[in-house]
Amino acid sequence: MWPTVRTNATHLLSAFRSEPAWLFGDIDALMPEDLTAEEQIDYVKSALQKTTTLVINKQKIPVETVSYTSHSEALPHDAELVLQSRHTFAHVDEVTLSLSKALGSVHTSFVKPQYQRVGAGESATVKYK
Repeated sequence: MWPTVRTNATHLLSAFRSEPAWLFGDIDALMPEDLTAEEQIDYVKSALQKTTTLVINKQKIPVETVSYTSHSEALPHDAELVLQSRHTFAHVDEVTLSLSKALGSVHTSFVKPQYQRVGAGESATVKYK
């Protein structure tokens, strides 16, 4: 299961430096001031991995990895976070995703992969219901 979240990068980074957000419990700790841009992204990814709750078919599933991609800063939601998890369910009937308040308002997208083996030179067809 790979939920995707789109949010504003500037807001996201400032939220993890916000003392009021920390005092109100929206974040667990303040992001250190002296981090490089890459370290800031790693900090946010780690914090979101710890605070995100993913429930599939009423069973809590750990978020294994968070990937971060930055898009054009002209877009209001210029940061894309992809949360990756594994499960063993044959059928997924329900997904619940709870995110940190630090993200603010976000757009989400859920991907339900369909796996199949494709031989060399063959085609694959996926049908959506």
